[in-house]
Amino acid sequence: MHVNVTLVGLDRISASFGLALKRHEKDKGSHTFTIIGNDPKVLPMKDAKKMGAVDDFERGMIKAIGNANLVVISAPYGIIGDLYEAIGPNLKPGAVVFDFSLHKQSIIE
Repeated sequence: MHVNVTLVGLDRISASFGLALKRHEKDKGSHTFTIIGNDPKVLPMKDAKKMGAVDDFERGMIKAIGNANLVVISAPYGIIGDLYEAIGPNLKPGAVVFDFSLHKQSIIE
């Protein structure tokens, strides 16, 4: 089964997740992955691609998540609420969202 994945916010956690998916795929797992990276900064996107954590990157977050079956979020505390408001209406029906961001208590409330 093929899964389109978008990593929103490229840090150690999300890059490690991308690398783990690629390792699973390489080990002849039952799934294949296309991983798109998204970050407001260019350097983390280029680094993630260079290390093999993503297949490509997309600067526009809405475009990056448009075809994703799985969206992995790792973003700073101050933008989580706005980020959810932006991506919510633009998620593919049935998409799953993992949030690896720290300090989510105010969002949960």
